[in-house]
Amino acid sequence: MEDLDLLENYLVQQRKKQNRSNPRFYGWHVHEAPFVKERELAMAMVPVEANLIRSDFGAFVRHAFRMVHGEKLGTQPYVDHLCHMITQLIDGEIDRLLINLPPQHLKSFVGTICLAAYLLGKNPRLRILLTAYNDTFAEALCGKIRDIMQSQWYQQAFATRIKEGHSRANDFQTREGGGVFAAAANRRNHRPSRRFCHL
Repeated sequence: MEDLDLLENYLVQQRKKQNRSNPRFYGWHVHEAPFVKERELAMAMVPVEANLIRSDFGAFVRHAFRMVHGEKLGTQPYVDHLCHMITQLIDGEIDRLLINLPPQHLKSFVGTICLAAYLLGKNPRLRILLTAYNDTFAEALCGKIRDIMQSQWYQQAFATRIKEGHSRANDFQTREGGGVFAAAANRRNHRPSRRFCHL
């Protein structure tokens, strides 16, 4: 955890130095480029950072949180434990995981949004079935997954792309035939298929 924070701080400092050393034109005069927020600096990733995001789910979650919310994720131990358990699920060390946390404790962000985006980044052929308590919430989660996957930082880290013309409120496809289908858990006419990975 400390190594990840040190790397993140180092990368931010390097980007700030690079930004200060490249003057740009503003109006009629040449000025030093103004201070750019960390969120904007992080959009241009270096290869080390991209490799870390691709290979470590915890690093992916922390970077995604900073990009989406504009601030660093806290150092609460439960977040690290949650990422660790989901990593075990990704690696096949466990085949079932029930996450039971109070509201506003990142269950949906980590266990649905980040997990789906990360899995599709690693395997664009994966088909994910996302279920929620109603269609509106399911569509909102699907939209957030799509937003992450269409972001610049994600596309610098992963080769997965959403297929044009195959993106609706409750589902989208990747160019390789994978994707996400989101629906309410209580939908009567919905029959889950074994071809889907269930979230």
